[in-house]
Amino acid sequence: EWGRACDAGAEPIGSIVEEQRKVMVAQMEARHIVDDALHDAVESQQTELMAGIEDTSRSSSLINITTSADLTVDRRFTVIVNSVSPEFQSSGSDSGINFSVWKTLSGFKSDAADGSGEQPPPIKYDSSQFVAANGAAPTYGDVLWSEVPSGAVPDGSALKYIIHALAPDRSRRPKRLPSGLDREQAFSALVSVYFRAMIQGTVLGGPECSIGMPPLGSGVFANDAADVMRAAVLAHAAYCASGGSASVSIALWSPDGSPPEDMGDWEAAASTAPRAPDIAASIREALAP
Repeated sequence: EWGRACDAGAEPIGSIVEEQRKVMVAQMEARHIVDDALHDAVESQQTELMAGIEDTSRSSSLINITTSADLTVDRRFTVIVNSVSPEFQSSGSDSGINFSVWKTLSGFKSDAADGSGEQPPPIKYDSSQFVAANGAAPTYGDVLWSEVPSGAVPDGSALKYIIHALAPDRSRRPKRLPSGLDREQAFSALVSVYFRAMIQGTVLGGPECSIGMPPLGSGVFANDAADVMRAAVLAHAAYCASGGSASVSIALWSPDGSPPEDMGDWEAAASTAPRAPDIAASIREALAP
């Protein structure tokens, strides 16, 4: 509908966006299962943490900032997070990590220099268990997951699971119906999607697994860069305060391993994780929208 309206130069874009915003906000408000678990887990830490425990290393650990050319072949991670499309699918027409995930899971290989050739169909991720648990289809802020078949694992890789995370899309790309979320609502969805990806990754990979993810919500999703960084740091602080112990890395794209331009910004943001007593209040404020 959004694409047709753009093509026709129609004016009802505002009403379309507003309707979509209402739908997305209603769907996000229905996602209370994981968020309630987050609140409860953080609250359960408060008595002990606020009693003056000096060693808050577990609840104030810094998120790792690193570089990677392609998470699907990075040998450091047992679990990776895919920045999936709003259709919760991966295809040969996608870009970035979603395209790499499609190649891995579909087994597509091409002898052509430009990577062309007859392609397998798109991979649509099964949301039936999610719908049964939540009463609605996944939307912005939600995650699904796939197990990587043994035959599809790149040589030497430790990869076992892929989390498909949908960050809020604030772009106005013709091919995408905009989420209609304002900046505060989008930040709330960012915190949720980061936290859910970390929790789901730990459930699948175990407490000592290694999770690698791109900066969700950045790039074509057009969220404010500072919001993306703050959301990742806050979600990770809450994850640690909730007892999460997996190694979590934000892997910035770098084909040759050299530090990208925003490497320093991410490292600076990572150093601002809230101290343990402040995490619950910060999370509650972030999820309020």
